[in-house]
Amino acid sequence: MVRPRQSSCDTRIPGCRGCPWLRGPNSMMNRAVIANDAGRASDAIAFLERATTLRGVDRNIRIRVLERLADLELHVANIQSAAQHLSAALKLAPRGTVSAAVKAGDYAHRLHDSGAINEVRRFYDMGLRRAEAAGDPGTTYDLRSDRALLLADRGDGAHALAELEASLEIATKMRDRERKVRALHNIGELARRTGDMTRSLRTLRRACTLAAGHLPEAHRSASGLLAITQLTMDRTADATDHPAPTEFENAASGHSSTNRSTATTSQTASTSPATSKRNARSSTPDGPTKPSTGGSRTTST
Repeated sequence: MVRPRQSSCDTRIPGCRGCPWLRGPNSMMNRAVIANDAGRASDAIAFLERATTLRGVDRNIRIRVLERLADLELHVANIQSAAQHLSAALKLAPRGTVSAAVKAGDYAHRLHDSGAINEVRRFYDMGLRRAEAAGDPGTTYDLRSDRALLLADRGDGAHALAELEASLEIATKMRDRERKVRALHNIGELARRTGDMTRSLRTLRRACTLAAGHLPEAHRSASGLLAITQLTMDRTADATDHPAPTEFENAASGHSSTNRSTATTSQTASTSPATSKRNARSSTPDGPTKPSTGGSRTTST
């Protein structure tokens, strides 16, 4: 049976005549993609906003619509609107589950580069509450570590170190060598940048000892940071025994089932940030790295 074609089209997409079978949420998302690719971001946003008003839509589809809408709003710098859409999406996620905590961390990463620091912290806080409610120490570690590096980015070294110490305690209880080394790595570097050289030296030595023979890249990175601390303390002779750091080995660490972290390349004489893995971020001795799209990060050289 041939469906009747309407005389007008309110979508402005070639071939569309406003047909009722093209008004579902998936079709609205497809139209949004086409409109955005054509440079019509406002039309794309309008399609997705219309999709949020549809009734009887599956919960997961509604979450996807809100996430895509938030991404578009971020693209056009509507930060508050993006945060509202992500909050609405998080409310739809099942409570008391690890997936809800992971989503909160993911949303915090999406907002990080926008400069909406209060919103980023709010999502980390919501994620931590959900991770603790779900009894998932790995996700709790990752979110705490990420929140610590956010605080470090904002110059709040004291609170960042407190968060990293809490992360270290979690990793110790979990007997997770990789996470423990990562926490020690970050504590040692942040301690150096806040002027506590003795703490930095002690912590980085612990990281080197723990990583030796098990995590070669992490050992190399921690050794490099240790050398920098020793140089700073005018222990040049000791520092020459340690190689310069290259990369921190950021192994998958459970902040989400699809770990989206990326290793950071070492830097030596600047304060520019580097991107990192979502679940295993490393901070450079020159300054903390910024999150990409997601989990626990470490500071790297």
